Amino acid sequence: MDIQRYISSGVIENYVTGLLSADDMQELERLMLRYPEIRAAVGQCQEDMEALVHLNAVIPPPELKKRIIPGILEQHAVSNGQTNHAPKGPPITTTTVKRSTSTSATPVPNNLENHKNHSHVVPLSSNKIWRYAAVAALVLLACSLYFNFIYFGRYSTVKGRVAILSDRENKLTKNNEVYQTKMQDMEKELDLMKDPGFKWIKMSGVSGHAGSVATICWNPQTQVLYILPQVLPRLASDQQYQLWAIVNDQAVDAGVFSPEHESGTMLRMKNIARAQAFAVTLEKKGGNRTPSMEQLFVTGKVTQ
Repeated sequence: MDIQRYISSGVIENYVTGLLSADDMQELERLMLRYPEIRAAVGQCQEDMEALVHLNAVIPPPELKKRIIPGILEQHAVSNGQTNHAPKGPPITTTTVKRSTSTSATPVPNNLENHKNHSHVVPLSSNKIWRYAAVAALVLLACSLYFNFIYFGRYSTVKGRVAILSDRENKLTKNNEVYQTKMQDMEKELDLMKDPGFKWIKMSGVSGHAGSVATICWNPQTQVLYILPQVLPRLASDQQYQLWAIVNDQAVDAGVFSPEHESGTMLRMKNIARAQAFAVTLEKKGGNRTPSMEQLFVTGKVTQ
C-alpha cells in the first residue's frame, strides 16, 4: 500500500470534516490502527483544522450580547406561560341556521375563528439557531480547506512542470549558443581554406610523442597565424603549450594555448612575418622566453 499517496488523496480531510461515508470511515479507522503514519496524519489534520478555526474566530461585541440575552429570556418566559395555561376566550355560543331544504337547525360556534387565532405557537430555541449556524460555518470552512488543498497541490504540480520546462529552455539556449559558435568557427576555417594566400603546415609528433598532431594556418603576406591543436596530451593546471616560429634557426614566440579547453578550434596566435618551420613545446603557464627543447612535442617545416 502506498501510504503517502493515500494520505494525499484527501480522505483524511474528509474524515476530519465529517464528509466521509460510513464505510470509508471504518476503513480509515482500521488503517489508523495498522499504520502509525496515517494515524499521525489524522491527528495533524485535526490540529490544523482547530488552529484554523481559532484563527478565524470572531469575538462578538459585548453590546450584541446585551441585546440578544433579554430577547431570549422573554421568549423563554412566553413559551413557558403558553404551555402551562390554556388560552382564555369568550364562551362558545350557538346560533340556529335554517337550511333551504329542512326546518331543522344546526348549532354553529360563532367564535370559532376567534378560537383558531389563539392557537399555541412554540418559538424555535435560540441555542439551536446558533448551533445550526456553527455547523454550517464549519462545513463551509471544511469545504474551503478541502478545495484549497486540491488547488494548492495542482498549483505545486504546475509550478514544478514550469520549472522543468524553463530549465530545459535554458539548456537548449546554451546548446544553441555553443552550436552557433562552432558554426562560426567552421565558417572561418572554410574561408581560410578558400584563401589562396594561406599555407597549411602539418606538425607531427617527435620521438616520444608520435601520436601528437597539430596544424598551422599561416599567411606570409598578412602575417596572420592560426593553429589547430588536434591531438595533444592534457595539461596540468599550471602548464600551457607554446608555439614557436623558427626563423634562421632562432625560435620566435608565437603565443601560448591550452588545447584541453579549445581542442578542435582554430586559435589565433601572434603575427609572424617570416618562418622556415614551426614547433610546439610544453611550458609553464604563461610561457617562456626560450623553448624547453626537452619538452618538444610537434614540429613542421614550411614548404615553398
